[in-house]
Amino acid sequence: EAIQTGPIEIWLDDPGAFESARVFCQVNTLEGVEISPFAEVAVSDFRTSDLTLGHGQRLHCGWFNLPEGPGLALPDDEPAPTQPPGLEDPGPPPTAPPAGNLSDLTIVKHICPPGYDPFAVGANPMLNCPDTVSGVNFTLTDEDPDTVDLQTMTGDSIAGAVFFGGLVPGDFTVTETVPNDIDVVFVLGCGGGGGIDPIPTVIDGSLEIGIPQGILLTCHWFNVPEVGAQQGVARVASPEASPGVAAALVGTASLTMYSYTCLAGFDVAAVNANPQASCTLSDGVQIEMDDAIDDSGGWIFETGFTGPGHSTVADLAAGAYFLELQVANGTTDTFIWDCYDVAGVSSRTDPLAMDDTLTYDLADGVQIRCDWFQITGGTGRVIVNNRACGYLVPAYTLTYEQLGTQCTDDPGTIEYTVVSGPHQESRSASKSPLVLASFANIPSGYMAVVETLPDGWATPIVWCQVNDENANPVSPPAQLEVYGDRQVNVDLEPGQVVFCDWFNVAQGFVDVHISKHVCPMGFDAYAADATTLATECASNPGTVDFTVEDGALYLQTKPATGAAPAVFENVPSGQIRVSETLPDGYGLPVVFCRVDFEDNSIIVPFGQAPVEVGPSIAYSLSAGQSLHCNWVNVFGGLGSVSIWSQACPEGFDALTATRLELELGCSEEIGTVDFALANGSFSDTASSTNLFRYADFPAVPAGMVTLTETSASAYDTAVVYCRVQETGQPVTPAEKVEIGVDRSFSWDLEANQWLICQWYSAYNTGSTVMLIKFECPAGTLYDQDQSIYIQNCTQPHDGVDFTLTHSGGASTMPTVGGLVQWTGIPLGPFSIQELIPLDYGEPIVFCGVTASSGGPLDAVAARVEATGGYVESTFDFPNTTYLCYWYNILGGPGEITMHKFTCPPGYDLHASGAAPLVDCAEKTNGVNFTLIDTDPATVDLQSITGDSIDGAVYFGGLAPGDYTAIESVPPETAYVFVLDCVGLKMGAIRPYPLSMGDTLTIPVGAGESIVCYWMNVPEYEGGRLTVVKHQCSTMTYISDVDCEVYEDGQGFDLVFWIGEAWEYHSTGTTDGVGQFTWIDLTPGEFWVDEHDRDWCHMTSEWISEDGNWLNVVDDDVTIVNVYNCSGDPGDKGKPGATPTKYPNTGTPPDKPEPGRETP
Repeated sequence: EAIQTGPIEIWLDDPGAFESARVFCQVNTLEGVEISPFAEVAVSDFRTSDLTLGHGQRLHCGWFNLPEGPGLALPDDEPAPTQPPGLEDPGPPPTAPPAGNLSDLTIVKHICPPGYDPFAVGANPMLNCPDTVSGVNFTLTDEDPDTVDLQTMTGDSIAGAVFFGGLVPGDFTVTETVPNDIDVVFVLGCGGGGGIDPIPTVIDGSLEIGIPQGILLTCHWFNVPEVGAQQGVARVASPEASPGVAAALVGTASLTMYSYTCLAGFDVAAVNANPQASCTLSDGVQIEMDDAIDDSGGWIFETGFTGPGHSTVADLAAGAYFLELQVANGTTDTFIWDCYDVAGVSSRTDPLAMDDTLTYDLADGVQIRCDWFQITGGTGRVIVNNRACGYLVPAYTLTYEQLGTQCTDDPGTIEYTVVSGPHQESRSASKSPLVLASFANIPSGYMAVVETLPDGWATPIVWCQVNDENANPVSPPAQLEVYGDRQVNVDLEPGQVVFCDWFNVAQGFVDVHISKHVCPMGFDAYAADATTLATECASNPGTVDFTVEDGALYLQTKPATGAAPAVFENVPSGQIRVSETLPDGYGLPVVFCRVDFEDNSIIVPFGQAPVEVGPSIAYSLSAGQSLHCNWVNVFGGLGSVSIWSQACPEGFDALTATRLELELGCSEEIGTVDFALANGSFSDTASSTNLFRYADFPAVPAGMVTLTETSASAYDTAVVYCRVQETGQPVTPAEKVEIGVDRSFSWDLEANQWLICQWYSAYNTGSTVMLIKFECPAGTLYDQDQSIYIQNCTQPHDGVDFTLTHSGGASTMPTVGGLVQWTGIPLGPFSIQELIPLDYGEPIVFCGVTASSGGPLDAVAARVEATGGYVESTFDFPNTTYLCYWYNILGGPGEITMHKFTCPPGYDLHASGAAPLVDCAEKTNGVNFTLIDTDPATVDLQSITGDSIDGAVYFGGLAPGDYTAIESVPPETAYVFVLDCVGLKMGAIRPYPLSMGDTLTIPVGAGESIVCYWMNVPEYEGGRLTVVKHQCSTMTYISDVDCEVYEDGQGFDLVFWIGEAWEYHSTGTTDGVGQFTWIDLTPGEFWVDEHDRDWCHMTSEWISEDGNWLNVVDDDVTIVNVYNCSGDPGDKGKPGATPTKYPNTGTPPDKPEPGRETP
């Protein structure tokens, strides 16, 4: 839940018989990305301290109570755990490279009643232990010691569960950080092709899992606790609860979810009252719930836990809650009839929502019941016909028809298993006698067909077609991808029949030959064909290791050079993978391969092989075949890209939604979404489906990549957030990227980076701004009705830039054919700015709303204010069109007036409080200005200030265009600046001052009257003297380290020597930076006398040798530093500039200064 940032504490309410506790905490982002790993925190009297939570962060802690007794001791060689590194030094996040055909692993964590016996007669852990647990840590380890172990906690992304996505096939170990009070840990196997094993397996907290390619695994993990103390959990901080202690934010409301199952044929449209009596209560149905707090937490209702067919979550605070039903396979429709007081009765006459999601605003203190209904009966059939391909059949290169005629061997009797959710059944098929594995009443939805593959057979080839129950074709035969050498996945619709021809391929042996070369730097290998590649990329890369594996028992690594290929013999046939140990400095290789038979006849000619993560390639080879590859390395880097696709419902305003709102609101079923990736000559494609949400590009050359959604879809826009994961670096925050009208975006992908994007497909609820632009002839009046402009201004005006600005940013586009248009504009204010062409005057604009989903329409466009080409309005309703007719009139000549002022000598326009128009009020005549246009054939214009206007020059009758004004700068001028020019039609953010120097380019538009303020700063006359005041904390001056600039103001008298005596000149007081300057001094000998204080030290480069006067000369400044000493260590004045060096006073610091004759 939401916790206030800052120091927090966690404590145990009742430790019971426990003597002490140990606590380990981890800091994550709200998205679950690790900031600092688990580390032990200090615990005193069952209370933690020294925990600090930062903004946008989540703290996870494991609390371990230790019973009375000897306790736990660390081994001598194990260092004591350290405090979490906190937020200032985040550790690297866990990193795993993505791969093609990846798998996902979900572990659902259950807690059983204390002492529960899963082996007792009638025990059903899925029903007896429905309560899931968040806050339990799990670690996933692969066999490679060099990769980072993945670690997450239940509740991070799924309530009561952990999710490990994008896993490369292989063997993994899952380890739970088992709480101390747990007596027994057991699992019920894993789904995703194997169903749920009904026999519990007791483990010690670790489980070894072999994860095949491209499947979804779900494991149910159970803890059985001992009887002991329970830990109090503070969910939300409240500073009023007790000082420094987090108090629980709980309410008095509750939600109870009831689940009903209705039989096939139930027609919800035919009933007008809650159909509870027509349907039956159903247990074991899960409904996930989240609140509006972006904390990656939530709740799970599992009906049957609180009572028959229902489950309750109590102590809820008021607020919005988002609920989603986990729809079971075989469900044909879902609806929520009503939500009402748990003690009352339902009174609705129609459903509250025809959906599997619900947003409910819960009031404080109410007890609400919601009735959910699922209509079942959605089933289909699956039929498997098994065949076999002999040793000499090149099965993996044959068409479906060729397989049917050439693969006529008898594979014997083989068992097949169909898995659809919890439904699992097995049947056998054989060729002789002909027996089909026929499965009826299979629940519709995603299901798997798994072969019990006998020894001696390689990866099968599976072609399936879909018919309806009347044998009418729904889809033609298509080859399915085989996962784990034995499994295919099918989306079974109700009433459909899936018929699969399952071709087993006899296993023999094959050979693999890998020739190795490298391209020269800068060569575009991704655009080259096989011949060009072999010709241009023939250099020897040195020794490079290659590995060939079949996913089972065969695994060998051999070297290759430019002179000697890597040769692998007697590799088991079937699907094999060839991987390269990529040398440093190289990116994605280019690989061309051919397949020969053992008699050297070509089975498959040379063609480019798709390169996957590793980098690696995969081939399916029949017995007796040889794979020959030319493997060419390319200089550069290698990265990867993954796109997670989600869909928003119609009417959902995705363009203005927050990321949390997108995550909660965009869970619609979505078909296949195709993506294309391009980087120069390199291109690749990938797809996302409901079953596998990631579209993966596992091997991508580093550089500027462009990703485009290419599939035709009812969705017409998308919102995309991306982040980057890199080994050894923190995951970058999710960044919203701008999507083009072609549903594409570009990203600069660096080497070793993994770009992960969430792509929310959405219906365009944004609005449209359309401008129709015309030019009017000279002389057109500005005060006419629109009908006059429609009649006289008929020429479309092209090439005029307009900028549209709204909450999503700004976009500039030119008119084409007199039209410019923006779509997908979010709700809220927006503005339009025309870059008015110089030849035209102020625009005349008529605007109105021509289409709106719920808002009013303007029957006639009305004239709007458009000063400077600027128009603003607002969208209050989605899918609205705002149309403007925009007219520009050719204008007349413009004019420029330049006012000339002279500032005081040495004027600083950047000084505090400087106001040049006030400070430089002296009008200046007699200064010549030249005005030059861009046409060298015209005569330059000249004028002198004061000729026609006091202190100014005027240039009139100027044709629109750019002009350059040049001042003939008077002598003894220190510098020139132009403060500003006003009167231009186009407003702009201009610098201060507008320009420095004697030259200024001025664009003059039609009819513009431009006024510029031009300032000259004379050089100083005579000399200057600046006193700088310091305050020291020592009794005598030692060094500037003990002194700081005195900023409170100190008075000084300036005196000068007249030959016989000192004469008073004037008085000055130092300013906020401790300085005061006298100017226009006649060269001579001066001195400063401090008011009411005695200085202890003085320095100046202009002091006389005997220290009795300060020299002042023409055209220079005399700087004198005056120090006061107090002996008070705290008396250092106000902090000023820190000295960068010590002055050389010529006097040791422990001796007083030599005496001076002062005036």
